Amino acid sequence: EYWQRFAKHHYVRAADLLKAGNGFEAAKHFRRAALFGHSKAMLYLGQMFLQGKDLPESVFHACCWLTLADRAGEVGAEQIINDLLHKLTARELNSARQLAAERFEQICEASFDVHGL
Repeated sequence: EYWQRFAKHHYVRAADLLKAGNGFEAAKHFRRAALFGHSKAMLYLGQMFLQGKDLPESVFHACCWLTLADRAGEVGAEQIINDLLHKLTARELNSARQLAAERFEQICEASFDVHGL
């Protein structure tokens, strides 16, 4: 599928940028890959938000991306989520899950848009 190749291209580009020490630009490519359904990109993006090294630290955004990674079958995402749950209020957790659901809708639309459907 075209969209899977597109996701992989951005994931590989992100990994190269991260190795070169350009985490902020890497995050942009991880996000593009994630929005095309690349589960490992979702995991890395969540971890980057959690660490706050190259992106603003945001447990909320980390939870959103990690939730998507977990639902996409990415091993380890569930444990990271469980470790950060105590840092979120019930309202923040619900909002993060809602944002994850909205991003899922974007991911689905992006894969259909590529096919012209």
